[in-house]
Amino acid sequence: MQLFAKLCRDDVPLVRRVASHSLGIMFTNAVTVLGLSSISEPEGAINRLIIPLYEELARNDQDSVRLQTTENCVMFGRAITEIMKKDPKSFMQQEELTDKILPLLVSTIEDRSWRVRWTAASKFNEAVHAFSFLTGAVAELIPAYEKLLQDTEAEVRTAATFNIADVARCSDKVGPEVVDRLLMRVATLTDDDSEHVRAALAMVATELAPILGKDKTIQHLLPPLLLLLRDPSSEVRLNLISSLSPLNDVIGVDLLSQSLYPAIVDLSEDRKWRIRLAIINHIPLLAKQLGRDFFSEKLSKLCVAWLGDDISTIREAAAKNLMVRFQTLFPNH
Repeated sequence: MQLFAKLCRDDVPLVRRVASHSLGIMFTNAVTVLGLSSISEPEGAINRLIIPLYEELARNDQDSVRLQTTENCVMFGRAITEIMKKDPKSFMQQEELTDKILPLLVSTIEDRSWRVRWTAASKFNEAVHAFSFLTGAVAELIPAYEKLLQDTEAEVRTAATFNIADVARCSDKVGPEVVDRLLMRVATLTDDDSEHVRAALAMVATELAPILGKDKTIQHLLPPLLLLLRDPSSEVRLNLISSLSPLNDVIGVDLLSQSLYPAIVDLSEDRKWRIRLAIINHIPLLAKQLGRDFFSEKLSKLCVAWLGDDISTIREAAAKNLMVRFQTLFPNH
């Protein structure tokens, strides 16, 4: 462990980066080898060597070294959680260590390097789940996550948005008010300047419906989703249409059909043939979700119209799709 500590402080940044990448594994192995009691020893190897390395590497001048901070903190959280499950009596000692490590994780969201913040955003769901067993940890992490959703860099906001449903699933640890705060962010993200952020939101926002329940979904989640269905970007609309299943399971299709059909029509006539092809490929899923009546009255007309498309790939996909859907919906004909 002393030799490993020297590598973490090596003069060459590449060496420090690789050593930092192994820090979380080192902590887990140290606890396994030395035993649970090692955590409570003030002068033991954990407190004397490993924890100071966490703090030093999290503040290293090289952003390639700091990039490992989030993953190391996640591994720390997982290890501490496993110890807590096996030995709840050791809570006080673990709480002292967590009080040192958790601020390092929170600090990554304000790092001067956007790559460090992007890494934190992309792994924040893992961080929340890793620390969710520890009292008060998630409540401390949520404000940091909200900052990532408002980051100045679109790439960071996009990575954070992809995790919004996973973070909300930890609401049982801190109460429903966390989901309410995330819902406010969903409404804000529908107006984000970046098409990529809105496209990411469209892919995951419907996963909030089972967490919220029918009433809250209709009252708070449905309005921003309907805005996404009218988004100027075809990618955003397509992403939402392809992820309707969780929403449909909670509220049914009736509330969506009036807004959904115009969005499907717009995509079916999009000037980009790849968008038209994508919506054709989603027709089987839509037909399954929306039911036979909706397909017969609405979608079947679009399927026939695609047979006259200028692009041969579209015509071929439409013909195959129409044949499959007809055989599925009308097996006796």
